[in-house]
Amino acid sequence: MSGIEHAIFALAAAINRLADAAPVVPETPAYTMASDRIKAEMHKAQFEPVCMDEAGVPTRFKLRCSICNELGRNARSHRDEMRDGTHHWVDKKVIE
Repeated sequence: MSGIEHAIFALAAAINRLADAAPVVPETPAYTMASDRIKAEMHKAQFEPVCMDEAGVPTRFKLRCSICNELGRNARSHRDEMRDGTHHWVDKKVIE
């Protein structure tokens, strides 16, 4: 056995000794009680559709939606369903 092979085997043995001596870390639960409470509150929240202007998304007057031709919007924010007289709306969270 050459010197390099001897060094490789010695290094492997040292790594194995370190791995055997490493403390075992207990598994932590995926969710804490606080995060479970937050998730439950998020599920309780309801959303309502709001016109983009009311939601704080400003219009850009030089653009028009290529689908419905609404002034100040573009096709990326267009939705098939019309709500509040516009095809450009977002869901707003309603806090109970």
